[in-house]
Amino acid sequence: MRQDTARAGAVGDSYKIFQSDYEYQSSCAMYIIQIGELATRLTNGFKSRYSDIAWRDIIGMRNVFAHDYESINVKKVWETLQYDIGPLRERCGQIILEMEPGYDQAEDEDELLDDDGEDDWEPEE
Repeated sequence: MRQDTARAGAVGDSYKIFQSDYEYQSSCAMYIIQIGELATRLTNGFKSRYSDIAWRDIIGMRNVFAHDYESINVKKVWETLQYDIGPLRERCGQIILEMEPGYDQAEDEDELLDDDGEDDWEPEE
């Protein structure tokens, strides 16, 4: 087991442990910065199309973490990790599926998979 995975398991749902582990907080903050940085690279059209995602908040949090790090609120980082990252990941997964050719013709996600359960999509030539 990787060390960061073990640490994540140790922190679990405990804000008290998270609050006392500066190294783990920094690692989590770096991931939040990366998410925000990637969001800045998306086109305005893409962000408009998927306006249900709080792009402005994501990018704003990245800016605070990258440029105003002395004002980072540990409780806010914790809340972001607990309540926002999971749903964001799930929504991004849905968007990726929507971008797959043939998605709009499929009635549900299972229609995108072969009988073996594997996605055998290949790009059109």
